[in-house]
Amino acid sequence: MGHNAPRHSPPLRRDNRQPAVQGTIPMGQWRRILDGIESRPWRRKLHEAGVTKQGWFHNEAKATFYRSAAPPERRRFLDIGAGSGIIAQVLAAVFDHGVAADRLPEAVRFMRARFSQDRVDNLQVVRCCALSLPFEAERFNLVVANGVLEWVAAAAPDLPCGAAQRAFLEEIHRCTAPGGVFAMGIENRWALGHLRGRSPHGEPPFVALLPRALSRIVTKKLRGTDYRNYIYSYFGYRRLLKQAGFGRVDVYLAVPNYYNPVAFVKAGQRSIAWPETKKASGNRFGRLVVNLIARAGLLPLFWPAYFIRAEKQRSSAPGQPTPPPH
Repeated sequence: MGHNAPRHSPPLRRDNRQPAVQGTIPMGQWRRILDGIESRPWRRKLHEAGVTKQGWFHNEAKATFYRSAAPPERRRFLDIGAGSGIIAQVLAAVFDHGVAADRLPEAVRFMRARFSQDRVDNLQVVRCCALSLPFEAERFNLVVANGVLEWVAAAAPDLPCGAAQRAFLEEIHRCTAPGGVFAMGIENRWALGHLRGRSPHGEPPFVALLPRALSRIVTKKLRGTDYRNYIYSYFGYRRLLKQAGFGRVDVYLAVPNYYNPVAFVKAGQRSIAWPETKKASGNRFGRLVVNLIARAGLLPLFWPAYFIRAEKQRSSAPGQPTPPPH
C-alpha cells in the first residue's frame, strides 16, 4: 500500500459552543445549510451559514488512506457515516459505483444535493442504521467507516456499548465481499494526550482510560449520562476485527490524526511519524518522554489515532493468507 502523504489542509477544530452531532457540526448550522440547498450552490450555502469547519466538507486528504486501502477489484464501495460526503465523492472517482450511508436525515439531504450539483452520477445516498445495513451479503469491495465505531452505540440504546460495536463490525463483515477490505479511522484509547487528561469525545478527563464499568459510573456521577463512546488500543482494535471475522489486519499511524491527515505510515515505521511527534510533544519534558517511548519501540501503542485496514478472506480458501497490501 502506498504511503504518499496527502496534501496539507486547514486543521479541523471542534466548536464547543454548541452541541455537535457525532462530533461533526452543530445542528443549528445544519439547518442553515439545508435551507434552500436544492436551489442554491452547496458551497455558497456553507459560506452563508457561517460554517467554520470547512475542512469537514472540502478536505479530500481524508480519503487518501481509503483510496490507497482499496483492493484491486473496485466495483462497489460503501461509506458508513458519510456525513458531508467528501470521502465518498473522492472514492467515486476510482469505483464503478458507491453508496454513501448515514443515519442523520440532514446529512442525507445535504449529500443528495451535493452529488447532484457536482454531477456525481455513480453515488447513491442511503439513510440507514449502521447496525442493520439494508444491503445483501458480500456486496462491497470496500467498506469505509471514518470516525464511526465510537458513535454506533447511539443507534442501539438498549445494547451495551461494546455489544453494539461488535454487532456493527459483524454487519460490516457480512456486507464485505470475499477478498474485500474494511478500512476505518479512529482514536487510540491510550494516546499520550489522553494520559494527560485530554477528552476524546467530551467525556470527563481520563474516563476513556478507566475500566469500562468504572468509566460508566464516573460519567454518570459527573455528567448524569452513560459513557457510550468506547475506543480501544492498538491491540484492542486488532482483536475486535479478528473476532468479527476479518483475516489480515494492518494498523497505520494517522499523521497527525485521521480527520485532518497529512500522511499515514504503517506501525513500526517512524520515518514520517517521528517529526510530527516531536512537533506535537509540547515542552522539553514531553519531548523527553516521547523520545524514550519511541526508542523503546512503543510509539505506535501511544499514537493519537489510527487508520486500520482489515481484509475479508476469500470463502473459497478459508484461512489461506491474503496477499500483502498493494
